[in-house]
Amino acid sequence: MKVLKKIGTVLLASVLTFGMVACGGTTQEDKPVVRDPSDTSDYKMNEMTTINVGLSWNADWYYEGVDHQNNPVYELYKSAENINVVNKFALPWDGYSQQITSGFITGDIPDAFFADQSMLDELIRNDLIVDMKPYYDLWSTQELRETLEYNDGKNFAYAERDGKLYGIPAISDDCDRPILWIRSDWLANLNAKGVPSGETMYDTENNLRFHADGPKTIDEFWDMAYAFALEDPDNDGVKNTYGLSLSKYLDDLSLPIFNAYGAYPDVIQKQEDGSYKNLALEPEMKEPLRMLQTAVKDKVIPTDYYNWDGQAGLSKAGNGVIGMAFAVPYSPLWPLNNALSNDKTGKADWFAAPMITADGSEFIPSRTLNATGYYVVRKGYEHPEVVIKMLNNMACRDPENDWYQGMYEVNSNPQNSNAINWMPIRLDRSTVNFERSSAFIKAIEAKKETGEYDISDIDLGDIPTWELVKRYEENRSFTDSPQGWAYWKTFLEGVPVAKSYGDNGSAGIYTDWIYPPTKTLKSKGPSLETMTNTFRINVISGKRSVDDFDQFVEDWLNGGGGQILLEMEKAGY
Repeated sequence: MKVLKKIGTVLLASVLTFGMVACGGTTQEDKPVVRDPSDTSDYKMNEMTTINVGLSWNADWYYEGVDHQNNPVYELYKSAENINVVNKFALPWDGYSQQITSGFITGDIPDAFFADQSMLDELIRNDLIVDMKPYYDLWSTQELRETLEYNDGKNFAYAERDGKLYGIPAISDDCDRPILWIRSDWLANLNAKGVPSGETMYDTENNLRFHADGPKTIDEFWDMAYAFALEDPDNDGVKNTYGLSLSKYLDDLSLPIFNAYGAYPDVIQKQEDGSYKNLALEPEMKEPLRMLQTAVKDKVIPTDYYNWDGQAGLSKAGNGVIGMAFAVPYSPLWPLNNALSNDKTGKADWFAAPMITADGSEFIPSRTLNATGYYVVRKGYEHPEVVIKMLNNMACRDPENDWYQGMYEVNSNPQNSNAINWMPIRLDRSTVNFERSSAFIKAIEAKKETGEYDISDIDLGDIPTWELVKRYEENRSFTDSPQGWAYWKTFLEGVPVAKSYGDNGSAGIYTDWIYPPTKTLKSKGPSLETMTNTFRINVISGKRSVDDFDQFVEDWLNGGGGQILLEMEKAGY
């Protein structure tokens, strides 16, 4: 499971909406696409149909007796969908991407495969792939459309060119919104000590120094971080703790701090007059930079943070030295669980809280699209609708659906824990973790009221996870059920906080530029990104002054950034 998502510094993502029309279609060069009246199933081909695919795989996903071609999922494609999936090649990612790249020249590519953004550009440029819009319009189910289009169609933006749709978004769950995880045992220790002289009591209602359910103001947030770092919150008599984790990138660990002050350094924003603005250059950046610089100077944040990427930075929370960390809802699965595994007191624990803003307004996070890439189909393949039907099955929640039933049986075997990774065409519903969370909460609330769990909303495939959640709910013992604790924290605390920011794709600030790079962006973009990263790290580390920000802005614009923004405007998107 993915734990931390790195976000590019200034020039990634989009808000272009792709409008969908439920009718047949035609392209300028291709013959009209018509659905045969005999093709009545959205989930199964009338006859056994072969599709050659490219598969990115890791050897440790398979156990003895199965491999990337012979496994229960590929058998299920045949029985449930009448689709014979054949690997044209199956390689680890590096080899996979090289194989696709060589196909740009030779034209020898699979019938269907996953393409990242750079691959998609080359495939379109070389006229190698099909316009999938008419197939999507004619074959997609309502359930599939809901998960692909739930965020106003933003996920389609990069694959759309001149009214054509060259790829179907590869969707992941959309609850990846960084929330604030806090060591509850440390917070309890601080509250038990009372309010030191000269410090503020924030929870006057309960006569506590800090709110036990998380900070309510930005001042409380920073004072809590300082207390975690400087006041021995673990009661061991040694200065060995820090208040906050950070990484050298603009990612889940750092962006919420900027967002709290109304700064969005990862966003290119389109203005009403058609021009573009890089929000990393706006004056709202100064105050969070100043606060982070001070926190590093005061050793509230480890001074060597600039050596850490997101994974390394977050791991500090798991090794028991960090009191607060921004991380996605399922971080209890890793690394927050390590803090409990390594704890000798038996009291270690975390809880989830929403981030707050400096001015008390609603917190609006930076967001990236929940499309990891695109599924494309080569020109000349006879049945592009196969890809749509494969995705229809994965979006379907009907227990009577053959694929749904078959995947439940596959997943019932613990050996098949990597079954999702065996699929060359994959889909996770955009709101699947919101739905799981709501179903688990409903079950537990029913038990409190009636004495019985109500599991009517829990999908069959989620029953094993529910059983772990229920086990922890009943005994509240990490030692007895580490996985139960991790899933309980994820779905009973983490996901609800992420949902509090809004449970649709519009709940956040996206960058408005996701189109093919402009001429100057190609040549100057990497150096400008390095300039931006270096300046930010140097300021936070105390090597440069926040007062140098205006000079940085001037250098960025004169170093090619101004020309890039002008080219974006002239592109006319």
